[in-house]
Amino acid sequence: MQGFWAIFIVAGLGVIMLAQLGAAILSFSVNPMKGFAALFVPGYLFVALRQTRYYLPVIGLWGSGVLAVAAGTIALS
Repeated sequence: MQGFWAIFIVAGLGVIMLAQLGAAILSFSVNPMKGFAALFVPGYLFVALRQTRYYLPVIGLWGSGVLAVAAGTIALS
């Protein structure tokens, strides 16, 4: 069962990375400098996408990844 939760954590980290990459790509369409910042600064996607319509889907995906990492970490402790 520990292997399942470890995979859950890794999958959550993958979802976070995909959300970060997606936020950077969407931010490039608004402003290239915000796109670079959203790609390299972990929390900047909150700032970069706040004024656009892309905000909720990306933040929802990012939040689900964080919840998966937290659930897996709690289950393994």
